[in-house]
Amino acid sequence: MTKKEFLSLLRQSALDLYNDPERLSEVNAEYESTKMEHPEFFERIEQLRVGDMTPDELKKMFDLLKDHILKSRKAN
Repeated sequence: MTKKEFLSLLRQSALDLYNDPERLSEVNAEYESTKMEHPEFFERIEQLRVGDMTPDELKKMFDLLKDHILKSRKAN
């Protein structure tokens, strides 16, 4: 996947969330919870836009979110 394709996918995802406020609220809650679990990483990327993040930073962010969501689902 090229960077252009990836950014296009992110834009579409953002639009989908914008059109589904309930899902957006859930995603925001998961994101904030993950930030509390890994403050050092999120402080480091705080000022970056997604398009400015390195592939390693993006991978780590998505891995952290994925792990957090899996843990949350197992707990419920």
